[in-house]
Amino acid sequence: MDILYILGSGSRWNNNELRYSLRSLEKHGKNYNRLFLTGEKPDFMKDNVIYNYQPDKHIGCINHFLKVLWTFQNTDISDDILLNYDDNFFIKNVDISTCPFYYRAEVIPEAFTVNNKHTRSLLFTKQILKSLDKPVKNFEVHCPIIYNRHKFYEFAYKFTKFIDFNDKQKGLLPRSCYLNNFEVAGKYISDCKIKKIISKQEIELAIKGRDIFSISGNVISGGIVEFLKENYPNKSRWER
Repeated sequence: MDILYILGSGSRWNNNELRYSLRSLEKHGKNYNRLFLTGEKPDFMKDNVIYNYQPDKHIGCINHFLKVLWTFQNTDISDDILLNYDDNFFIKNVDISTCPFYYRAEVIPEAFTVNNKHTRSLLFTKQILKSLDKPVKNFEVHCPIIYNRHKFYEFAYKFTKFIDFNDKQKGLLPRSCYLNNFEVAGKYISDCKIKKIISKQEIELAIKGRDIFSISGNVISGGIVEFLKENYPNKSRWER
């Protein structure tokens, strides 16, 4: 199984999230083959990464959909892939080929107290899934996901007609659409994304017992930097 990272146009931390994510992958990931990167290539990446430039032109969830679809259509990436994100960090040994399909709630709510692009996209996703008589589990958890090439094509064919590519305020969420379309039962997990600057000790407590955790783009100082440097000090094979 190959691994795909999809990237946008840099980060506030100069793509150091990706640097440490890859170090965590090499330290803890088992049973995977090549590494693909679709998006913009950070300057610290070696040539052993299979890189393809694809710009961001839409809302984030649609960029996700289009980059995965493009990679399946235009490369020899494996039929089953693990899609990971630059702000995910493995903290225990993980068999990449058997990563669960995690969900965070049995049902996407009818409303949210916060009105933003993500919550609007969740509500739109629920609306479309209900119109197709599909389950409405919330699979929007900060963990990797396994996609299959042929199932992704089937999903894309069915759902593309619902996407307004000019709407940058909401879009369909690929994870929830894909997994609910195939009525995947999934495995429950509480989401774990560090969203504020806290101490290294608080981070260790927050991630206790988990295989993976994530961070917000705002958390680029304080305890998280100390934690990442301490736990992933060695360069990965993909890093100059």
